[in-house]
Amino acid sequence: MRSNQQQLRSSTADFDKLGRIKLWAIRPQQVNHRIVSAFLSLEREGGVPLSVLKEHCTSRLQVKNFDAHYASMKTDAGNSHGKVFFDDGVTVRMCRWYGKR
Repeated sequence: MRSNQQQLRSSTADFDKLGRIKLWAIRPQQVNHRIVSAFLSLEREGGVPLSVLKEHCTSRLQVKNFDAHYASMKTDAGNSHGKVFFDDGVTVRMCRWYGKR
């Protein structure tokens, strides 16, 4: 039987920058925090239209360079922010790091 710690490590293996993501929760001034918060406030079953998320972030939250920040939140590669979102070009969904996949 695997321990809870082993299960957590296994379930977060694809998310190398999870520690950064946890920090955003306590830093509401950061752009990353504002984008995640906007997504969560707009989320309905099935995700959020990318156009709606972008409009909300740029118009209401005054997020500059939304496209660059958002792109960096879709990958763990290089100097990215960390893998938080994925999309099909139209609908944005949040990666889930917990529970069963």
